[in-house]
Amino acid sequence: MIDRIFLVFVVIFVFMILLYTLIVPPWETPDAPSHYLYIRHIVTERRLPVAGDVNQGWEYPATLYEWHHPPLYYLFHSTWISALARQAITEIPSCFEDGESVFFSFGHPSARYNPPEWPWWREYPSYLVVLMLRIIGGVGFGLPVVVLAWVSFMYLLKDRMMGLLPVALLSLQPQFVFVSISIQNDILAILMGSAIWAIMIITIFKDYRVDYYQMLMMGILVGFGAFSKLSIFPVFIIVFLWFVALYLRQRFELWKMLFLLVFPGLLMIAAYSFWGSEHFQALFNYLISVRDGAGTHMSFSQLLYLLTSSFWARMGWMNIHLDSWLYYLLTLFAFIGILRAVYRALNGIWPFDSREMRELFLWMVGGIVIQFAIVLPMFFSIGQPQGRFLFPALLPLTYMISLGWMPNDKKNLFKFYCIVIASLLLVNIFVLSNIWAAYW
Repeated sequence: MIDRIFLVFVVIFVFMILLYTLIVPPWETPDAPSHYLYIRHIVTERRLPVAGDVNQGWEYPATLYEWHHPPLYYLFHSTWISALARQAITEIPSCFEDGESVFFSFGHPSARYNPPEWPWWREYPSYLVVLMLRIIGGVGFGLPVVVLAWVSFMYLLKDRMMGLLPVALLSLQPQFVFVSISIQNDILAILMGSAIWAIMIITIFKDYRVDYYQMLMMGILVGFGAFSKLSIFPVFIIVFLWFVALYLRQRFELWKMLFLLVFPGLLMIAAYSFWGSEHFQALFNYLISVRDGAGTHMSFSQLLYLLTSSFWARMGWMNIHLDSWLYYLLTLFAFIGILRAVYRALNGIWPFDSREMRELFLWMVGGIVIQFAIVLPMFFSIGQPQGRFLFPALLPLTYMISLGWMPNDKKNLFKFYCIVIASLLLVNIFVLSNIWAAYW
C-alpha cells in the first residue's frame, strides 16, 4: 500500500515536470540559451568551449558566456543529441526582431522579443530539442533525487509511511521542479549531492561501517560531482569529515579506502586535462577573476528577499515574482520546521531519541551551514543570491524540515500529508498561472 502511495508521488512529480516543461517558453529558464549553446558547441565542434568562443550565438538570444562550467552535464546531453538530433540543434531560430542586439539583456527575457505561439515546441526543430532536454533533465536527474529522498529517509525512521514526507515536499517544491526542467547543470549537481548524502546517511546508521563497494560508489559520485557544478564543492568538505569519522570509528585499511575514494576523481581529472586542457586552464583563470572581482552590495532585506524567493518559486529569468508574503510564509514554514527539529534533537524527543539520529542531526546541520557559508560570499562576488546554489544540500534541508514537522502520533500523519500536499498544490497552481499570464 505504501509503495503505491510512493508511486502516486512519482506520478505527481512527473506530471509537474511535464506541466512546467510545456508551459514555460523555450528560452525562459535562467541562462538556458547559453547552456544550450554549450551543448551545441560540443556537438558541432567536438571540443569544449573556451573564453574565445563566448561570442558564438549570432541571431540567438545569448552568447556562450556559460562556457566556464565543468563539462559533465553538457557531455551527457551532447552524446544523445549527436546521435538523434544533430541537425535540429544546429538550426537555431532567432528570437530577435531585425536590428536588435544579439547580446542578452536580463531585463528583457528572450521569449518576449519574439514570443512563439503555444504549443511552442511545434515551431522549430530546435524547440523540440529544448523540450527533450527538459524532460530528460526532469525525469533523468530530478526524479532520482525524489527516489533517494524516500529510500534514505525511510532508512532513517524504519517506517515507509513516514518516509513519504520529504518526497511530498520535493515533488511539489516549485523551484526544485523548475530547476529540474531548466537547461542548466544545477540539477546534475543536486543529484550528485543527494546521492552522496544518501550514502553518508546509510553508513552513519550502520554504526559508521562501510565496505569497499560503498567507498568506491562514493568516489565515483565525488568524481562526477566535481565535473557537474562548482556549487557542489561544499558537500566535499562533509565527505572529507565523513571519511575521517569512518576511519576513527572503523579503523579500516586507510590507503585502500582512500584510493577508492579519490581514484575515480583523479581518473576523470586526467581525462579532462588531456581532452579539455584548454578549457581546464581557462576555467581556472575564470575562477581567479571571480574571486578577485569587486562584487556587489545589497542590504540584508534585499538579500533575504532574493534568497527566499529564488529558493521557493522565482521563475523565468528570475523575473516572475509571486507576492512577497507567500515567499515569507513558505520560508516561515521551513524555519519553524528546522527550529522544531533542533528542539527535538537537543531534548532527545522522537525521532531524535537514538544516538544515531542525534549524530545524524549534527551532520545535517554541519552540511547546511557549510553549504551556506561557502556559497554566501558567491552571492556578493557575482551578484546572484539565488537559492538554487544551496540545492546540493537540498536533501538535508528537506530532512530537517520533515523531521521538525513530523507528527508524534502516526494517526495524524495522513491528515498532515493532506494539508501539506493541498497547500503545495495551491502554490504550484498559483506559480503556473503566473507563468501562463506572463507569456501566453
